[in-house]
Amino acid sequence: MAALEELRARVPAGVRQLTAIPTLGPKKALVLHRELGICTVDELAGHPTTRLIGRRPGIDADLDAVFAACARTGTALEINSHPDRLDLRDEDILRARRHGARFAVDSDAHAMTHLGNLRFGVGTAQRGWLTADDVVNAWPLERLRRFLDKRAGTADRGRPRPTGAR
Repeated sequence: MAALEELRARVPAGVRQLTAIPTLGPKKALVLHRELGICTVDELAGHPTTRLIGRRPGIDADLDAVFAACARTGTALEINSHPDRLDLRDEDILRARRHGARFAVDSDAHAMTHLGNLRFGVGTAQRGWLTADDVVNAWPLERLRRFLDKRAGTADRGRPRPTGAR
């Protein structure tokens, strides 16, 4: 029993949470934590496949389980508009929408010149058959505040970030 407690102390709680996603497993969860600073389903929703087009393929995870978890917890999935990522793909967006997930279209701007990338995310969202009702950053301010207020009750507040996390 002491060995189990020692192991739990060494493995961040978020990594244990990620292993609940079928097909992700402990090794992939640890890689996501160590290399990308991803510790929770919420953070995974920001880069669901972690792909970099032409440089790194997406992870082999049960995205339907990720989408269902996001829908259940009220976590908006990011549609990353940067041409190096374009994550989620349109077919993934369609699948996630069927689970009841919400989305946020993000430019992933790291410089002013990147703000124009938003059009790629909007196009991807349209190809995934999203409407403004599905995209939280297209909502009126009061509706967005209500959504965020609900999320605040389930957020993982005060959790230390791993070294190198963005």
